[in-house]
Amino acid sequence: MEKTTAWIVTSVLVSGGAILVGVALDSDSASSSSPSAAVGQSEKFLEGEEWPRPSGSAEEMAQTLSVEELIEAWSAFPEEESQLGLHAVYAEALGLLGMEAANAAPALGVHAVHPNPGIRKAVLSALARMGDAGLPYLMEALDYGSLLSVNASDVRWDAAQALAEKESGLEGAIPALLSRVVNFEENVLVRESAVAALVNAGEAALPTLKEVQTAYYARSEEDGLTVTETAILNTINLGLQGIRPKRPAPKVGAEEVGETEEAEETGQAQTEE
Repeated sequence: MEKTTAWIVTSVLVSGGAILVGVALDSDSASSSSPSAAVGQSEKFLEGEEWPRPSGSAEEMAQTLSVEELIEAWSAFPEEESQLGLHAVYAEALGLLGMEAANAAPALGVHAVHPNPGIRKAVLSALARMGDAGLPYLMEALDYGSLLSVNASDVRWDAAQALAEKESGLEGAIPALLSRVVNFEENVLVRESAVAALVNAGEAALPTLKEVQTAYYARSEEDGLTVTETAILNTINLGLQGIRPKRPAPKVGAEEVGETEEAEETGQAQTEE
C-alpha cells in the first residue's frame, strides 16, 4: 500500500523570535498523531496549545465539563506565570461541584501551598467544599512553614479563611485551629480567621471556644490586647452566645424571672465592654 506524506507547519519559539518548522506525518499515523491527540486535549478546550486554556468562566466549565475532564485540564499546568491566574478557573470549577468532585482532592491538594496566591486560594477554597476528602490538605496548609516567614503566614491565612468558609465537617479541624488561635506568636490575621472557623464549627467547638476565651482574657490582663486581638475576643464572645445551648427558664415567679434576665443582660454588657 502506497503511503502519502502530510506536512504540518507549526511555529517554534527560539531566541529572538519564531521560526516555522515542517513536520512530516505518514498517512497511516496522521490520524492518531494530530496536535490535539498528542496532548490529550478535549474538544471542549481551546485547541492549539499544550496548555488547555479555559474556554469560559468557572460556572460555565462546571456545567459543561465532567469532573474527569476538569481534573485532566487542571493537571496540565501552564509554563507561563502570567497564565496561572486563568488556570485557577479549573480549581474554581471543581470547587463549584463540591462533593461531586471529591475525587479531585488529591490533584488539587498537591498545590495547597502553591506560591502563586491565585492558584493557592482557588485550591483551598475548592478543597473546603469537598468534605472530608479536602480536610487533610487544608490541615497541611494551616500548619505550613515558619511563624517568622511572611510567605508562610500568607499560606496559613488562606487556609484559615477557607476553613472559615466551610459550611460543615469542621470537627476534625478543631484541634489544629485551636493551636493557631492560642499561639500569640502567630500572625494575628491567621488567628482571626481561625477563630471565625471555630465559631462556624458550631456546638462541637464550644469547649474549645471557652478555652480560647480564657487564654485571651488572661493575655488582656497580663500584656493587653491589640485592636485585632480585641476583635478576636469579641468574635469569641459572640460565638459563645450564639452556639451556647439554651438553658431552661428558671421555675420562679414572673417578677423574679425579669430580675434574672436583667442581671444576665448587665453581665453580658460588662463582658463585651
